[in-house]
Amino acid sequence: MINEENCKNAENYFTRLYSIGVSDKIEKKTIENEKKGTKRTLSYLSWSFAWGELKKLHPEAKYKVYETENSVPYFTDGRFGWVKVSVSIRPTPDAEFLKHKEILPIMDYSHQPIPADKITSSDFNTAIQRALTKAIARHGLGLSVYEGEDMPGGQKQSVQAPKAAPKTTAESPEIAERNRRIEEKRVKHEGKAQTEGVA
Repeated sequence: MINEENCKNAENYFTRLYSIGVSDKIEKKTIENEKKGTKRTLSYLSWSFAWGELKKLHPEAKYKVYETENSVPYFTDGRFGWVKVSVSIRPTPDAEFLKHKEILPIMDYSHQPIPADKITSSDFNTAIQRALTKAIARHGLGLSVYEGEDMPGGQKQSVQAPKAAPKTTAESPEIAERNRRIEEKRVKHEGKAQTEGVA
């Protein structure tokens, strides 16, 4: 049953998880883009650390790896693949579960999407563990690691940082069509997943 006290505790659960220090657990990986001749360093938390810390505070926490109708643990549009994982926790013993989902592309060692016909079980397993960690971060634990990841080069943006130049090239019709199909499939799968419940 949701009441005012549960809502206050639900807000506090995020703050408590967000405040857990993870800086000494951050791992770094340098990736190289041979085509562009660039290198960048990514920061991340291991899935085992994130899951362990979450379960210490919320032993009832659970996660779900979404699968296709054929029990394949990743989705594809025929060109690339992605995984979807949700993490649900109960902020207080008498509160309802709160669920956060993460959709993540299946990428190679240089952080580039892998063509669908090249995806291996190791590739989608790695993507599932990364998506699990990011879904946990949506609840607060380790979220600071991902701040600024949507910036070019993964750099955190400060208030004084210069604004990025606006994009001058339009999206190609092929990319626009692919993105439209991906969004349609995502919405379709979201609807199915919501009727399934949390496992």
